[in-house]
Amino acid sequence: MYEAVTLNKLKSNQSTLLKKVRILKTFYRAFSAASLTLTVVSWGIIWTSGNAAFAPLFWLKLLTSVGIIFFLQDDMSKQFYYFQNLGFNRRQLWSFTMGFDIFLFLFGYFLILKFL
Repeated sequence: MYEAVTLNKLKSNQSTLLKKVRILKTFYRAFSAASLTLTVVSWGIIWTSGNAAFAPLFWLKLLTSVGIIFFLQDDMSKQFYYFQNLGFNRRQLWSFTMGFDIFLFLFGYFLILKFL
């Protein structure tokens, strides 16, 4: 009996986590084209120019991320109510998605360093 209860609770937690990831993915789609394009172009520049190009490109990535946030705050103002009804406020949405975006940029950078 105890094992069945913990197994059901584990499945419930797993499905809740998957729902949250799907919600965050839906939000990320709003600006992923611009952000991923900049990330891939930055990786290409780092690949050809070497490690010296990392610092300016990292700051460019951060500044464009701030610009994306600034412009989408107003553009998506009504859509934020949708995400708020699903349990995410603006700060959580931006934190998770920008954190993922910067993580992706750094992950690719470290892979490039490994193969240079």
